[in-house]
Amino acid sequence: MKMYNGFIFFKIYNLEDNIPLMCDELINQFNIKAGIDGFFDHKAFTMLIGAADQEIYEKDGYFFLDCEIVFPTSQAFDCTICWQKQDNGSLKFYWTTNFPDEELSDYINGRGLPDDLG
Repeated sequence: MKMYNGFIFFKIYNLEDNIPLMCDELINQFNIKAGIDGFFDHKAFTMLIGAADQEIYEKDGYFFLDCEIVFPTSQAFDCTICWQKQDNGSLKFYWTTNFPDEELSDYINGRGLPDDLG
């Protein structure tokens, strides 16, 4: 198991050298989705990667991995991350369309969270 910045990797999936890049890119995109610059510098979420022994799959040059995102109070939602190998050999990471946008909005606005977390 490896932990990095709220991401918990139960399996590494040969991504060892790219974990900081992946986490930083996904957190940045998460902040953009939240519409608040640096939102996740002060709030928390957890990504569970490889907890259910998921496998990487590929389609059209993109690699996909199903995982779970957990907001405080243990609200877990399925989501998928993907990445693509760039021409220079680096990887670019993305959230996919099954990201729980409505649940993120509820989390940001404190709906359904204890008073000390919202």
